[in-house]
Parts: sequence; structure tokens; C-alpha cells
Amino acid sequence: MKKTVILFVMFLAACPLFARYDYDNVRSFEFELGAGGTVAFNRNWGSSPVGLNLMSELRYNIPTNNFDVAFQFMLGSCDWAENESGYSYDVRYKSLLVTFVDYNWRKWKNFSIFAGMGLGYGAIDATFHNKNAENVFERSDTSFDRSFILNPRAGIELFDHLRLTAEFKYLMTGNPFAGLNVGFVFGGGKRK
Repeated sequence: MKKTVILFVMFLAACPLFARYDYDNVRSFEFELGAGGTVAFNRNWGSSPVGLNLMSELRYNIPTNNFDVAFQFMLGSCDWAENESGYSYDVRYKSLLVTFVDYNWRKWKNFSIFAGMGLGYGAIDATFHNKNAENVFERSDTSFDRSFILNPRAGIELFDHLRLTAEFKYLMTGNPFAGLNVGFVFGGGKRK
């Protein structure tokens, strides 16, 4: 009985994937501007307070299928709180350039779901701060690095113009971060 219920639920969940609708006829190019929050992860520092990022993205919707190719530019920052040694740490993502390939499920009229993977390259500024005799943080060391980026993401697009995206940027030199972005899309949408 349990297996039957599981198979039935899986069948119901898969039905929309096989349904044919008329929502795949989208415009070729779209441009997105967005902002969001970032939370950094580092084994030695734990998690961080929420930082801020700004992004822009140019997307090409490939005709006759549900894939798109996108080029994203992002600026952002993350801060780590004080650790046991009395240091704080902040990271500035000065320029992250990522190329994405996404798959879009355009099965519904007012929203679509997308998921994809990106590869890119970026410049990162990391600054350590330690406390002085007056117990005030002051800059102690700054490092500049470049890194390759692996960037899975998934999200939802509402009414052809509002995108909510969850992502994880894994930087090969460390300082990976997760982000939640809200973007507004110019162009795009259904063909008239």
C-alpha cells in the first residue's frame, strides 16, 4: 500500500512535465537588474551576517527549447563577526562574471521555474580587522585574490518580469556564499 501511494504521488507530480502548453514562445533577449542578500560560509569563521549584492544579467532564450544562456555581473560584500581570536573579517566581491545555462519549466501562465549552473571568474578583496587597545576594530591585513566560480542556482519568474533566485557561489580560493536575489526583467516575456 505504501509503495502504491508513493508511486501515485510521483505520477501526479510528473504530470505537469508532460503537459503541453503555449507558454514556450518567449522573446529571445532579456535584461535583468537585481539586488539581494548574501550569507558567507567559511570553515574557520562559521556563518556571517547578511551582506548585500547588486547584479545585472543579459539572457538569451534559445528558440525551440527551454534553455537559456546568461551572462551575469555581480558586486557584493559579506562580513564575518568576531571570532575567538578577536578578529573580524570582511570580503568584497569586486567583480564576479559568471556564464549560466538554465533550464526553464514554462508550464504555467504567470510563473515559470528555472534551475541552472554557472561558471565564472572574479576578483575578491578580503580584509582582516583586529581590536586595538581601546577595544576598537582596525584594519590589520588586506589580501586581493582572483578565483574561478562554480554557481548552481534555482528560482521562479513571476508575470514574465519579476525573478526570485536562490544561488550558491563556490569560489575556488575559499569564501563561498549563498544568496537570495530579487530582480526585475526588461524585455523578455511572451511573444505577441
